[in-house]
Amino acid sequence: IGGSCGSNRVATVAGPVARWSRDQSSIDFQHTVPHELFHTWQMKDVGMCGRWRCGSGDFPVWLWEGTPQFMTRLAFWSWNQQRTHDQWFDLWYNVERRDQLAMCKDVKVEQMVQPAPPWPSPGACAYSKGQLAIEVLVANYGGFDALKRLHTTKTTSGYADFDTHFRITTGRELNEFYTEVNAYIIKRGM
Repeated sequence: IGGSCGSNRVATVAGPVARWSRDQSSIDFQHTVPHELFHTWQMKDVGMCGRWRCGSGDFPVWLWEGTPQFMTRLAFWSWNQQRTHDQWFDLWYNVERRDQLAMCKDVKVEQMVQPAPPWPSPGACAYSKGQLAIEVLVANYGGFDALKRLHTTKTTSGYADFDTHFRITTGRELNEFYTEVNAYIIKRGM
């Protein structure tokens, strides 16, 4: 599944299901469609069309990929409440996506800022550790309202001034947030 935009249009294209996890009840399988659909909201509502995806050139990659991961985990949890929201993350990260566990071991949130970071690491870590950054943001930096404003009120192209945008949106300093996120990542054993 992928997305693209141009002239205020957003498209989501589904690829062969055979490429996905064989266990269709797994969080790894069921998060894919909601994750990409959330990107379509980002692409439509951020009002920026940078690079080949709207907005991706204007936000740190931890925000661009971490938000859909966090939101889709909420959706999956709402459908599968036999585990807590945190337990689903632990299963996804420690069992189903062990590749990211090893690859992202010492990656800090500051390494997940550049919109097109080196792949696989630290770029892929924006999916796993980025959603932990969103947990901290929602819990301690203004809730879902601040998260929405971070996505929808950016007017200056380019991520270089994201610290100013973050301060205006949350009332807090970005470096303080990064310190808190890195401490949370360690606390979660990542």
